[in-house]
Amino acid sequence: MNQQDLFGALTGDRRYRVTPFMVEVADASGRPVETIDRNDIKEVQRKGNVVTVKRRKGKDVALEGATVDDAGRLELALRGPAMAFPAGAPPLPAAKKGGGIGRFFLFGCGGLLALVVLVIVLVAIAASGGSKNDNSGGSGSNAAATPGQVGTNKGDVHVSLTEGSSGIIAPEGNDNKRSKVTIMAIKDPATSSNQFEKPAQGKKFWAVQVEVENVGTAETTGLDWKLRDSKNQELTQSFVSGVGESLRPGSLTPGGKTSGWLVFQIDADASPKWLRADPNPFLKNDLYFDAPGQ
Repeated sequence: MNQQDLFGALTGDRRYRVTPFMVEVADASGRPVETIDRNDIKEVQRKGNVVTVKRRKGKDVALEGATVDDAGRLELALRGPAMAFPAGAPPLPAAKKGGGIGRFFLFGCGGLLALVVLVIVLVAIAASGGSKNDNSGGSGSNAAATPGQVGTNKGDVHVSLTEGSSGIIAPEGNDNKRSKVTIMAIKDPATSSNQFEKPAQGKKFWAVQVEVENVGTAETTGLDWKLRDSKNQELTQSFVSGVGESLRPGSLTPGGKTSGWLVFQIDADASPKWLRADPNPFLKNDLYFDAPGQ
């Protein structure tokens, strides 16, 4: 199973598969009956179990999830990035013959958007004062760490990767956006009740149930998650049904809470080294759940 692919169940024993490039619907026998190019997706809507895919060309497609969780994961996947382009975004126009700065930035709607995004990223990095893992002047909770080692910024928070552990983090310079994360349960290995959801050969699912609470005075955005295993492989979240209700990303108003499962696919003979919750990819201050003994 490709780690970037997402699988789920539809009504009528049908299945869906979402890749960075397409959405494929298969019947009960596994035969593909519908394929949608993700660059052809104009809009995604969900009402209950039904996810409606509005296309730029051709008729809209309504996909009814077997469960609300299946429909929700499909919606999240279709709203997420599709390799080089966001789902539903038109491709950048091809460069025209000739010179000039327009050739390099591919001016037009897509090129202008790319330039604006580049400016925003540069401003954010400048405001952060440099790299997230810059150790200058920082001791944090790991003062003896060697230069360049992750998790050594002054504002990083380290707690134990055990059930019941919790930590509070806010992006640098945004103390009013405080998120409290609590480890509710850990499954190692985790198994899915969905017969189609199996780890790849030599792999296993590792899952953690977390609760996220906004304990600040301003609205918080969703956290970015990453797992590093004992082989120093860094992994992003895999969307696997049948383990438990997935943690749903999104903003929280002050006092708000949300909970759910995060699933990662790691080598069968590996174990977690740390789980990181990042409140802002462009700013310092991350929350690390460190595995005991690591």
